[in-house]
Amino acid sequence: MAGEDRATSTAVGYELLKEGRRYGFFQAVRLLQALGGGEAAPVGGLGPVAEECLRFRANASLAFPAGDVEAVEHWPDTVPGRYRLTVNFLGLYGPSSPLPAFYTETLIQEDEDNNGGRRDFLDLFNHRLTSLLYRCWEKYRYDVQYTRENDRVFSRVLYALLGVEAPPQREALNLDWNRLLSFLGVLSMGCRSAAVLEALLCHYFPGQKIRIEQCVPRRVKVPEVQRCHLGRRNSTLGSDTYLGGDARGVPDLNGKFRIRIESLGYREFTAHLPGAVHHRAVRDLLHFVLSGSLDFDVALTLQAAEIPRLQLRPDNPGRLGWSAWLGRPPEQLCEVVLS
Repeated sequence: MAGEDRATSTAVGYELLKEGRRYGFFQAVRLLQALGGGEAAPVGGLGPVAEECLRFRANASLAFPAGDVEAVEHWPDTVPGRYRLTVNFLGLYGPSSPLPAFYTETLIQEDEDNNGGRRDFLDLFNHRLTSLLYRCWEKYRYDVQYTRENDRVFSRVLYALLGVEAPPQREALNLDWNRLLSFLGVLSMGCRSAAVLEALLCHYFPGQKIRIEQCVPRRVKVPEVQRCHLGRRNSTLGSDTYLGGDARGVPDLNGKFRIRIESLGYREFTAHLPGAVHHRAVRDLLHFVLSGSLDFDVALTLQAAEIPRLQLRPDNPGRLGWSAWLGRPPEQLCEVVLS
């Protein structure tokens, strides 16, 4: 339990203080920095050292160590969120010391006599050496930097590979960019197959059944400048000329696909309707991935058991034709196609 002048430790902090030697060194440092709060200076950084939440010291013992961590304790006792971690490696004294053993024996004797001035002096170097070791370990581990620095440095490089390094570029689209980082390799290569798009949508909307239907028929209106004019241009029959005309346009199977989001509950279904958060996310995601090269629509399938009865009241979110139906609800799955 904590003292009168110190806040009560969390469950993790209490476990670290009680069973610190059961933890790995790097995991213990990460947890202690998290317990120390975001205002503390990072271990191994530019300091100031006095504002770091953690101090390292070597273990004054010649016994064979059972692990990297010997003990975790509050230090000093009067300051909350400050800890001291005793380690069994990389020390100027202790079991792994490069110095002769009598240095460690002398420090052990001084500790027994409550004269730890020489040990405190050596711990100035031990702390910095151990801090730099942790900093080297952390440098090339993006997940650790992301947790500590909230994605301030390395993620800019990753976003640059996606073409959205500048914050205004990311803010222009209603997307959770952190979810797209796991697809960085595929998206940076320009691969836009149906399988990639389907996997990306399933990852972005976890728990939803999504599949891509390819080659959806559509009608495309031919611009005036591309239409056939006898004796002038676009008049090679069988190559770039079609006989007859249709106000709806010419048939096409190559320029459109359909995103099918199936077996939705009512809340998820309404989140995909126009104006809702998922609808904007799908639109912006496809705009970013495809850059408008293909046309698409979205087919939403609502489970029959999730269809509510239509009730006329101010707080009813039902939208006729989309999420509300007159008469009895359909007995089977209901599908709504949004262009």
